[in-house]
Amino acid sequence: MGYDLHIVRTREWADAEEEPILLDEVEALVAADPELRWSPSLDSVVTTPDGAEIRYRAAQNPAIQWREISAFRWSGDQIECKNPTPEQIVKLAQMARALNAYLVGDDGELYELKKKLFGGEKIVITKE
Repeated sequence: MGYDLHIVRTREWADAEEEPILLDEVEALVAADPELRWSPSLDSVVTTPDGAEIRYRAAQNPAIQWREISAFRWSGDQIECKNPTPEQIVKLAQMARALNAYLVGDDGELYELKKKLFGGEKIVITKE
């Protein structure tokens, strides 16, 4: 078991397929963030007869590495993290912000990154 956080565009994570976060959006996020990269074990590279390389992403649930570990997973319509650390929660909130999405827990609580009065940011959790 465990407890997951979900980056989604819907207020309820179970409704993510209604407004999915698409693979090309996640590709752009990973490409733009030097802290993120796809887990290499999930890639396949095919070399064409003319020497060009074509990289294929794993079809199901490719993992995204952060700080050299596979911390996050794209599952077709959302990005998920199981049992996140406090540092991973902050990173997930940053990723959600970049994707114009929500960071939602299994029980529906919303995690937001807010500015502190004297600088820096903190996670604020709200439940509707």
